[in-house]
Amino acid sequence: MSLRVNLKLKLSKTVKKITVKYNTFEKATYDQYLITSLILRSASKQEAFAYIDDITGVGSLNAHFKRLYEEISILKTEQQEKILQNSMYPILKIDDSNRYDFYPQLNVSVFHDRVYDGDIAKRENLQDLLYIKEDILDLQVNDMKISEKPEPYNVEFGNNGSICVTMRDKKVNIDSALFESVLDVELDFISKYEGTIHNGVDGAGWSILNNSTVNNLFSNNNYFYDAQGDHLQIRNENIRKTEIAKMSGLYIYRESLISYDKNDKLCEKVLDVVCQNYAFSVFKPQFFVKLLQNLDEHNAVEFLNLYFDNKCDTKELELFVVQLLKKGYLSAGRQWF
Repeated sequence: MSLRVNLKLKLSKTVKKITVKYNTFEKATYDQYLITSLILRSASKQEAFAYIDDITGVGSLNAHFKRLYEEISILKTEQQEKILQNSMYPILKIDDSNRYDFYPQLNVSVFHDRVYDGDIAKRENLQDLLYIKEDILDLQVNDMKISEKPEPYNVEFGNNGSICVTMRDKKVNIDSALFESVLDVELDFISKYEGTIHNGVDGAGWSILNNSTVNNLFSNNNYFYDAQGDHLQIRNENIRKTEIAKMSGLYIYRESLISYDKNDKLCEKVLDVVCQNYAFSVFKPQFFVKLLQNLDEHNAVEFLNLYFDNKCDTKELELFVVQLLKKGYLSAGRQWF
């Protein structure tokens, strides 16, 4: 079974910009149609300009038509004929809105949330990826930014020792040596952990172990290790279980919650730890009631004697004592309240 873990990796990423120039077409205006006709039907430029002078005089249209003549005259003959045939005028389009990320260490590009092998700038069909059907006049790809900032990735470890990084919709193999070099994790305090570090792991929910997680396990003394060597943190609501494992040289952990309900052995162990640490004031009264309700009455009485010797009375436990008195497990002669 493979294992998936969320990890921060310092993969080099180059953000690249694609700039493409191409001709597209728009509906020709009357002026463009007129001047194109003049270009194709006149014997010379002088003849065409003489005609423009005749129909416009010295007004603003004169200069406008002559500038338009110069603009259209540099077009290819087939483009000029297309203006007359279909009223479609060619315009130069410059599009620099496309960006993509290139990961040189993995040799993949991410463009529009899809992953491609290699640098797509070297692809012969890059025009198809841009959805440009017109003839491209010029295409350039330029580096905009290079980043090695750690980012989270989903990493999958296979039983055969393979390592894959999930990039959008694709799993990309990564060499183990490269993986270790780009892994971003600080773990100096693993020596604090005295439990079992498992070799075999299964299931989901595993994450990378770091110093912060290890320190959190020992933020107080109210914890113990179970029979499997896993760390159990005592909390008011439940037990937080932490499993630690090592795979491909990487420390990982998984947390789960264990309920106190109908678990007398667990409740007895928890109360033992609380008594050893004299941690009566750390937990809420409801916590003790919850645990004592899962114990047989004789064990509950033993703990109550310790509790009331070390802490002030509370309403919740007083009510629990009343229940034990009614059942005859406590002597009414003691001054409980």
